[in-house]
Amino acid sequence: MVDNDRSVIEVAFVDTPPSLFGPEPGTATDAAGSADERGRALEGRLVVVTGASGLLGAAFAAEVVERGARVCLIGRDMDALRATTATLGPDAPTAHLRCDLASAEDVDSACDFIDRIGQPVDLLVHAAGIQAPTTIAAGSLDDLDEHYLLEVRGPYLLTQRLLPSLTESKGHVVFLTGPHSNPSDQLDAHRAISQAGVRAFAEELRREATPMGVRVLVVGAEAGLDVAGEGAGDGAFLRACAATVLDSMADQALEVTELRLRVGRVGRAERR
Repeated sequence: MVDNDRSVIEVAFVDTPPSLFGPEPGTATDAAGSADERGRALEGRLVVVTGASGLLGAAFAAEVVERGARVCLIGRDMDALRATTATLGPDAPTAHLRCDLASAEDVDSACDFIDRIGQPVDLLVHAAGIQAPTTIAAGSLDDLDEHYLLEVRGPYLLTQRLLPSLTESKGHVVFLTGPHSNPSDQLDAHRAISQAGVRAFAEELRREATPMGVRVLVVGAEAGLDVAGEGAGDGAFLRACAATVLDSMADQALEVTELRLRVGRVGRAERR
């Protein structure tokens, strides 16, 4: 659940053209009639995915596109965003936004862009993050600040700005959180601290947003899940993770608040 590009870049947006997401649902080119109901449950819905230049963010983007969603991909590395978009196919209804979540100005610009699309956000997926293994004894304040800005403050501001839109759609917010240590068993103190903040943020958001009809799901990776290495396989496992998360939200009568994903012999998810 990592966006490994740690460089700060400028945000680049353009006016939203009418054809940004391709044809409207229900037109002659709409493929809903040829797919099963579950697989196209997101047909025409607007999804925002942060960290879309990372492996898991890209997997979520691919899964929601396959289910018929229109997707805004957010990340700091424009080349990686273009690469993600290219894997989704030339006709995929996507827009990629270059945005550093550590910058309040960038987040505001991204939200302005999303507002101009003209439809409410149905799903916000927080998949951005960094890994820079360190200990409390050796860590620097600059690195700790970077984790906080990218993984806590940026998602806080983005969610705050999009909350009216999510309320209108009775949508979902998903937080993808990682383990306290990386797969090589190196301590990652700053990430552990920031991820604790993310979980606290998610809990408070759920308390406020549930009465407004917005659901909040926290997805945690066990220490054995290495989304950037061998544990992630060839990408099929990450797609399976994304599919599991989306399936858990499909039943409106059942509210799932937390999922734990881990690598096993066949790969499985623990739900609670």
